[in-house]
Amino acid sequence: MKINGTPHPLPLDPASGKARGAKDTSQSSSVTGVANQFSALETQLGDPGLDSAKIESLKTAIREGRFHVNAEAVADKLIESARELAGRK
Repeated sequence: MKINGTPHPLPLDPASGKARGAKDTSQSSSVTGVANQFSALETQLGDPGLDSAKIESLKTAIREGRFHVNAEAVADKLIESARELAGRK
């Protein structure tokens, strides 16, 4: 069975020991390292933007049917957000 579209291996460059035309991955691995460090810091610090106690209380209120949406407040925030987005353009 022949597989179409299989590329031929790139010839080696004797000076570098890498295939000619091969991409340099040092920058990519550097970015990956920074991303890993950032992820570790997030884990250590926790996410200050989330209040897990409030989230749990809201989940419980929704589950028990005690949470009621204030449609007027939602509409006000939606309009405010739309105005901010329109002002950025």
